[in-house]
Amino acid sequence: MVELNDDTRWILGRPNFQCGLVAHSLRFLGHEINGRAEDEQAHVIHWMLCLYEKHGSAWRAEANRQLNEASLKIDAAIKETERAGKT
Repeated sequence: MVELNDDTRWILGRPNFQCGLVAHSLRFLGHEINGRAEDEQAHVIHWMLCLYEKHGSAWRAEANRQLNEASLKIDAAIKETERAGKT
């Protein structure tokens, strides 16, 4: 059972409008997430809780690492699209 503390309160208290961008980033990492806001919220909260269970108080650093990885993939996809449009 996950302990209720400052970290888990923060995770469980994420409103759905704050989860959408994270969900989009996670899709670039291969997560399969339905498009409904409720599904995105549930997936993001579950992902964060799993990180918390695995990494404890270092879960945020791991989440940031993974989201930075997604950001690099998004940037690469944008650049590829721009290159394809120029040819």
